Amino acid sequence: GFNDVCSVTLMVMGDEHRARPVAERLATSYFREAMNQNFDAVQQALKLIMKIIEKRDKKLYKCLLAMEMDPVFAVSWIITWFAHSLRSLDQVERLYDFFIAHHPLMSLYVSASLLCHEKNRLIEAGGDYPAVHGLMQELPSDIPLDKLVIDAYSMFCAAPPSSVISAASLHRERAFTNESMWRMYPYPFQAKDTGGAEGRVIVWKSHHKAKAQNAKAVLSAVVKGGGIACLIIVGQQLVNSGFLSADLADRLFNSVVS
Repeated sequence: GFNDVCSVTLMVMGDEHRARPVAERLATSYFREAMNQNFDAVQQALKLIMKIIEKRDKKLYKCLLAMEMDPVFAVSWIITWFAHSLRSLDQVERLYDFFIAHHPLMSLYVSASLLCHEKNRLIEAGGDYPAVHGLMQELPSDIPLDKLVIDAYSMFCAAPPSSVISAASLHRERAFTNESMWRMYPYPFQAKDTGGAEGRVIVWKSHHKAKAQNAKAVLSAVVKGGGIACLIIVGQQLVNSGFLSADLADRLFNSVVS
């Protein structure tokens, strides 16, 4: 799963030289517990998602409990920060900004928020795990991401990790002791930052902005030199190569043409 994380850092930072230290920092901090030789830590994290939902929505919790197994479909959400499940790079980057600026277990709260958002469809599945798994494997492209982020932060404040870990009786598990990278927060390298949560993502966001500005300059030059037809061809090549997401390409196209 970490290859998805590396792909995101490479697309955002622009080249391997800039992406490598970001990926290494993520691997040794936020994703450290998920990169063990076994999946014990991730399986325990799934139990925390259930506890977060129990505190938020009893009816949904009982529905998921009827499946008689943990929400394994959420594993990729945790170990890739949704990069494996969302089709839009813009949406993935939005979540990465949020996760980098917050607690390493915040992805569990976004997972819980997403499940609450899909409550009606999950209840209609009637506790049938294969049906639920199928629903959650293909996330809709129109999910209200900003709403989910706000909701997740609200749940985080109402039920912080320490209380959820205690409620799930996981406080003695290796993944959730004080030595765990999921609990050792803020990290030492963040204590040196002067800009707080916003300062920790400013470099990431500046590269994201620079990428869009560079792409717009290229597309503007294409329009002047070859017209709209050439713009469409070059824009499609940028999307196919993974340099631009389709959403960002559409916005840049409209900006250049107008």
